Amino acid sequence: MRRSVSTLYSSFTNIRFKITQLPNMEKQNMSLKYELCLDCSALDGSVLDGGKPVCECNACHTGPDCSQLVPDCVWKPMFLEPFWKQNAANSAIMVAGWLQMGYEFEDGSLTSNELEKVIRKLHATVGNAVTDGGYIVFGAGLTQLLNAAVHALSSDGSSSPAMVTAMLRGSNAKQIHDLAYYWPHYTAIPSPMDEDLMIFTFSKLTDHAGSRFWWAIVKDRVVYERMVNYVDLNTYGALEKLN
Repeated sequence: MRRSVSTLYSSFTNIRFKITQLPNMEKQNMSLKYELCLDCSALDGSVLDGGKPVCECNACHTGPDCSQLVPDCVWKPMFLEPFWKQNAANSAIMVAGWLQMGYEFEDGSLTSNELEKVIRKLHATVGNAVTDGGYIVFGAGLTQLLNAAVHALSSDGSSSPAMVTAMLRGSNAKQIHDLAYYWPHYTAIPSPMDEDLMIFTFSKLTDHAGSRFWWAIVKDRVVYERMVNYVDLNTYGALEKLN
C-alpha cells in the first residue's frame, strides 16, 4: 500500500513532465540533490537555485545546517517525513524551468486531464471514494472549494448565498462532505464514500501541507460547472504548477 501511494504521489506531481525533454540531465544530478538534502541535520532539505545550496529548516530549527533549536517553539510534527526520506529516490522530483509557465494548458483548459485520471486511479486504489459518474474540481485550499460549493448550491437569483449549518435542516438541504482525513493512515475505510459533493486534500494524503492543493468530486454537472466558474473567477484556475 505504501509503495502504491509513493508511486501515485510521484505521478501526481510529475504528470506532465517527460524526462526525455531534459537535455543532458543524468541520474547523478538526482543523487547530488538528495545527498545535499542530508547535510541539513536531516531536518528538511537544501535549495538548489544555481548558486550555493541553502538549508530550509523545519519548524523549531534554525542555523546554517538546521541544527539549532528555537527556544519556546511549538513543534508541528510531520509524521510522514521519515517515509519520504526512506523513499527519496522514488519520490524525487525534477522539473524543467520552462514547463508550465503560462496559465493554461495547450488545449486552453485550466486543469490537467492527466492529473484527473491519476486522482481517479488513486481513489480506486485506496478504495475511499467513488469517482465514476462524477466530475472533479481543483482548488487552492479548502476555503476556496467550500466557497465555490456554497456558491454553486445557492438558489439561482438569490440575493445571498446559501446558509451554512452544522446540521441538515429541511428537505432542500444539501450536504458538503469534508473528507480530508478519509485516508487509511488516519481512519478505517469500511467502504468508499459515494456522496453528491466530496472534498479531499493532497496535504493529508502525503503530509505536504504547503501544497494547498484540494479537489472536489461532484456528481451534478450543473453544480460542477458553477464551482469551476467560481474558481476560475476567483484565482483563474488552481495551482497550475501542481496540475
